[in-house]
Amino acid sequence: MNMDYYVADTYKYMERVGEPFEKNGKPYTKVVGTCDRCGGSGVFACRVENGHIVPHPAYGGVCLKCGGSGKIEKVVRLYTEKEYNSAQRAKEQRQEKARAAAEARAQARRADAFSKWCGRNGFDSDGYTYIITGNTYPIKEELKSQGYKFSKELKWHGPTEVEVPEDCYVDKIHWENIYNWDETACCMFLKDEAEEFLNELAAAHSEGAYVGEIGERLRGIEVIFTGSTSFESYYGTTNVYRFTHEGAQLVWFTQTEKDFEENEHYLLTGTVKDHKIYGNKKTTYLSRCRYC
Repeated sequence: MNMDYYVADTYKYMERVGEPFEKNGKPYTKVVGTCDRCGGSGVFACRVENGHIVPHPAYGGVCLKCGGSGKIEKVVRLYTEKEYNSAQRAKEQRQEKARAAAEARAQARRADAFSKWCGRNGFDSDGYTYIITGNTYPIKEELKSQGYKFSKELKWHGPTEVEVPEDCYVDKIHWENIYNWDETACCMFLKDEAEEFLNELAAAHSEGAYVGEIGERLRGIEVIFTGSTSFESYYGTTNVYRFTHEGAQLVWFTQTEKDFEENEHYLLTGTVKDHKIYGNKKTTYLSRCRYC
């Protein structure tokens, strides 16, 4: 044998020993390499006692695969360059086929995960949902029966269009308007600009106007007190006072009780905490208020 021969990639880092020989009309050689069971130590520990790895007493810890030598010998086939290249191409084709099949399975899993997410979260199979803006309390049971869901971001929304009262509005949006889909984790993440998008959507149907800018200190504006409510929370009783200012709605949350008289005029000083849509009205939320 005076031509160059190749071995399979599995054995190419092992040392060839002796002369090549023929077997059944095909060339072979013997290769020697480090035992892959004991890592070349010749000892194979097979159990743990009190947190320590110890050898099996039946054979004194000697690696049975290499007999304690740390080396293994194999007789392997030799290939001509043409045979080796042909085998490599076949191997690459098998790997590509396996990758394509794995990607197809992964894509099917992602599609299934997305479909299930849509079903759980009030979106149709194409990724659309109908958002209801306005006073939805009187129709919430009907919305539930139609498969509608309630979330902090979208409020009431569902996969099919429904009839709503005159003081409510319906908008159809796609999930891509507010979410990012992570294909690796198969889950949705809210976009940074989602809140602004939803606020603009609600504002298009809302009445009134906002007062001031968020963070601005409003000083001595004339307001009319329209009513109050209260609720219990972990921090105790919270009082909610509502006012109007030139037709705009303002709300003040505080734990302090105040003696306001309904429909009376007051001069109110407070800091604009937030602008939100409540019902279908633009509402300015205040904090740190004083009045006279």
